Amino acid sequence: MTLEEFVAVIRGEGGKAASDETLSAFERRMDLPLPQELKHFLKCCGGGRIFETPVEYLDARGAQLIPRRMYSLDEIQAAFNSPVDAWVPKALLPIGVDEGGNTIMLCLRKDRFGQIFLFDHECVHYPGDDECPDTIETIEEAEDYRLGYYAPSFRQFLDDLRVVETV
Repeated sequence: MTLEEFVAVIRGEGGKAASDETLSAFERRMDLPLPQELKHFLKCCGGGRIFETPVEYLDARGAQLIPRRMYSLDEIQAAFNSPVDAWVPKALLPIGVDEGGNTIMLCLRKDRFGQIFLFDHECVHYPGDDECPDTIETIEEAEDYRLGYYAPSFRQFLDDLRVVETV
């Protein structure tokens, strides 16, 4: 799916599209750049819901998810200021949610920069649980419990999106 096709299926409850100035200010605050393809998306789209024309992510490995909401820059900034879960490594930035309420995340760490993950909110961690550490410091540790790798980049994430065929 192209960026333009993806933006066309996003409707309602979105914010305003980001400007170059607001993107630059956010990058300065994070002290990191955002991937170019995500910046282009945010400049074209203020985020919003994906229901009227449902899409699914399905890659060559069979990994699947159904995105239901993509965040605007304002929502991404709010998530950066107040992380979704104290157990999520700080190198992950929420950019949307899937149909089950799981968070679609972008990796900002240099060696995995731009990779797309899904944070499974149903894999609950209970303090003192011997099977799960009390703190998670790295993405690799989180992948052992409630973080799934999906795409090497936002561009590939878009490429692997398809309109869901209705019967």
